Amino acid sequence: MNKTIYLTLLLFLGLLSTSQAQVTGIYTDYEGFWQSGEGSINSDRPQNSHNLLGFTFNGTNYSTGVDDAKLTAEGITSFTASNFRALPFNALPTSGGGSYFVALGQLFDGLDNSTNNGPTEPFPNNLTGQGLTQFLTNGERGLNLGSGFSNIPSTSDFEFKLSATGINSASIGDGVPDIFVSQIAQPSGVADVAKFVDASGNTVGNQVSLNIQASPVVGQWLIDFYRLNSTAGITNTRRDIRFRALDVSDFGITTTNIGSVVALEYTFSGSSDPAFIAYNEESLSVARQLTVISQPTESACDGTMVENFQVQIEDFTGTPVEQAGFAVTASIETGPGDLNGTVTRLTNASGIAVFDDLTFEIGDFHSIRFENTSMEPGISGVVTTVGTCAPSEWTGNTSSEWNDASNWSPAVIPNANFNVLIPSGRPNYPFLLANAGAKDLTMQDNTSIDLNGNIFAIAGDLTLGTNSTVSGSTAGSNLYFSGTSSQTIP
Repeated sequence: MNKTIYLTLLLFLGLLSTSQAQVTGIYTDYEGFWQSGEGSINSDRPQNSHNLLGFTFNGTNYSTGVDDAKLTAEGITSFTASNFRALPFNALPTSGGGSYFVALGQLFDGLDNSTNNGPTEPFPNNLTGQGLTQFLTNGERGLNLGSGFSNIPSTSDFEFKLSATGINSASIGDGVPDIFVSQIAQPSGVADVAKFVDASGNTVGNQVSLNIQASPVVGQWLIDFYRLNSTAGITNTRRDIRFRALDVSDFGITTTNIGSVVALEYTFSGSSDPAFIAYNEESLSVARQLTVISQPTESACDGTMVENFQVQIEDFTGTPVEQAGFAVTASIETGPGDLNGTVTRLTNASGIAVFDDLTFEIGDFHSIRFENTSMEPGISGVVTTVGTCAPSEWTGNTSSEWNDASNWSPAVIPNANFNVLIPSGRPNYPFLLANAGAKDLTMQDNTSIDLNGNIFAIAGDLTLGTNSTVSGSTAGSNLYFSGTSSQTIP
């Protein structure tokens, strides 16, 4: 009899503790600042992208690190400053039945109470699995509450490897959430499953079932549901916002078994509706940033690189995360023109993406940005030009096309690494069909260049003769002076 009463009391206290440890309020940057919570649902329902600034868990306010100054400016002065980020999913299922939708704020497509059924709007149809991850990882730190999914299929486990840093032992049972799961549509009674595993794939501690149906509603928003082919499914409908927060101790992680953990695994139930699955960066050493660990400092005259770029994924402390399969995309950070070559590469087993065929379209000095949707980007150092490139003289013997080597002497197409002479009396003068450039550009009398809606970069000085012109009358034309020191412009 006494044992029965004792066990019943323990069960009651456990349920009471669980009911108290809930996410009961959120703060976002919707229309500047937006606050909502259990028992005080904001009647202004978000209809577009907005980032999670903070939340209330177990009676304490936590920031996410998106914009702590905004919280303070809006009068939320009592909060624990934290750093949360969306887990970096590297691919998602590309099919999964009629209820697998992309969820977007109903004004995301620019149409009120309507939808855009075009093949490229509000997103390109039939995105790859990697392309779909943007809806779980976009926004500041990947914490955009204005996009997500409904009913992600239960097709596989998603693994997030940890660096050698592993789990911060100070986070065990400290009361600060370590994993933070969003629910933005209609929850079911079927639970997602999360667990930590060792190097052999065995569960360390225990797995956790994430049934968010019982979590309190902390807000509401207005959604358009789009099929994966970018056609409308359900238009301008209201849905609730809920969260579930977990400490690593909920997984049975202790100081005894913590050293065995090498990865977090997450399995969707088939009825999951997340905007993001977030983690505490100071607790879990998941990949969160990109760092350029090797790069060329110079490019050849034709814009090709003299060595590869290598980009490492790292955790919050800068420790490498050795995980394959993350897509890293390169683009121009500074400098004119486009970046050519294979601009998206996957990380190898060491967590390194190698770019071995990048070229600068029109030469000159550049730096490159390397990105993954939810990670902090890596920016290369400036790449300059190797030595001095032979001067080029326009002949125009064949046509007016700049990118035809037969119009040049010597027969090499120049770019912003070359000094270029456009002499008088030629049969044709340049009419650009693509971006182009020169270092020092000298145009003799009665010569012309028509940009024709393209970029023309000048890295050095421009010298114009009598009646010589650079025409930019076509829309999109851009005469780009890209020198790193003072330039002479007539």
